Amino acid sequence: MTGKAGVLRVAAFLALTVFAGLCLTAGQAAARDQISIVGSSTVYPFATTVAEQFGDRDKFKAPVVESTGTGGGLKLFCAGTGDGTPDIANASRSIKDSEKQICQQNGVTDILEVPIGYDGIALVNGKAHKRLSLSVRDVWLALARQVPVGGKLVDNPYKTWADVNPALPADRIAVLGPPPTSGTRDAFVELVMDRACKTFPEITAIADEKARQAACGALREDGAYIEAGENDNLVVQKLEADPTMLGILGYSFLIQNQDKLQGSEIDGVAPVEDDILSGRYEIARRLFLYVKMQHIDSIPGLPEYVAEFVSDRASGGSGYLTDKGLIPLAEAEHEAVALATLKALGYENGTRQSSDQTFLLPPNVMPVALTVALLGLTGLAGILMRNTLILTQQVADNSAAGMPVFASVVEAAVQRARPVVLTALAAVFAFVPLTQDGFWGPLAYVLIGGVAVGTAITLLFVPALYALWFRLAPAASAEGSLPSSGM
Repeated sequence: MTGKAGVLRVAAFLALTVFAGLCLTAGQAAARDQISIVGSSTVYPFATTVAEQFGDRDKFKAPVVESTGTGGGLKLFCAGTGDGTPDIANASRSIKDSEKQICQQNGVTDILEVPIGYDGIALVNGKAHKRLSLSVRDVWLALARQVPVGGKLVDNPYKTWADVNPALPADRIAVLGPPPTSGTRDAFVELVMDRACKTFPEITAIADEKARQAACGALREDGAYIEAGENDNLVVQKLEADPTMLGILGYSFLIQNQDKLQGSEIDGVAPVEDDILSGRYEIARRLFLYVKMQHIDSIPGLPEYVAEFVSDRASGGSGYLTDKGLIPLAEAEHEAVALATLKALGYENGTRQSSDQTFLLPPNVMPVALTVALLGLTGLAGILMRNTLILTQQVADNSAAGMPVFASVVEAAVQRARPVVLTALAAVFAFVPLTQDGFWGPLAYVLIGGVAVGTAITLLFVPALYALWFRLAPAASAEGSLPSSGM
């Protein structure tokens, strides 16, 4: 017995070690069952709204949306493919050539660009203060790191808006703006700073293009321009607390907080939807989704989420995103974008064609999935064999005690029903938490069903088979004992 016990202990230890290793490996390679979205803080409220609608109505889990800024989001997006990288990058500007190159280098070779609408960039302040009327030259002179004074560029000396333009109030220059990773900042530099600096001969006289661009877009670092991070809601709170400060925000945030904030006129035009669409308000940009097409068939719900985003009910002229401040594409443009996007996603006549095809796990998950399937089959077989052995051993014990064979079979089924059922229930309850996991769930359901059916077979089919066997073997039955089988 001692030798057998030692062997059993070693076998159990090895089995547990292999099982733990497989669990860790499977956990690392398990496919995500939620869409991962990163990027622009301007697009963030639109993406979360679509995610909520998508999660409420569809069978898929609601996507996880993070506000990382356009630059930060595209950096994560272009880091590679696989479960550890985002599926969608929201952007408040178009992707740069340098970012495309990084994507290519890291294997992100198939990217779908989806324009979703427009957004204006507004310079806003609290409603407790008067609305400002600024020009792009005023803004540049207030925020540029160096400005022309006496025919040469010097560190910005202006402390108040009245120093920049006597028609403006004598409030200190304090502007809350986005960080360098933000697409809003990129667009602000391009649409305001770069455009305004071209009106100053001291800037246009700089021969070196890189030096000229740096002089145009470099912002003050003496406290006049205050980087406020990617949390636009925090900017709203600060502007409400100090109405003399200005903030650089997307039009959508102005609309959502129009009871607290007001937008400054820029060159005589206020930031309103009609003027943004018409082009009269010139500080406006397109908003985009960038979709990693290499994930389109491996992440559940990814094509359906993108399809929801470009639908009329979401980003159309009367879609629910307009209530959040999205300025929709023109009707013809929206229709063209939606058709092109759905075609790229594999939709035809409202149905995604690949949805009827056989589902294939990603190559990096397939070996682990097969190993886990075999592990589950082995575990299920072990449970059923154990229950069957409990029953057959009781039949042998009853027969050895002198009980007639048929009666020993029936009595064994009655006597061992409780431990067999309890063993099965313990296994079932152990599997229940796994049913909520995207990777282990299907296996857990199979094991629960297998244990339930196997228990019924153990308690009903095996005793019936024994009874049938002994009726066909009257000699063994007459002796009142089971035939020897080495048990």
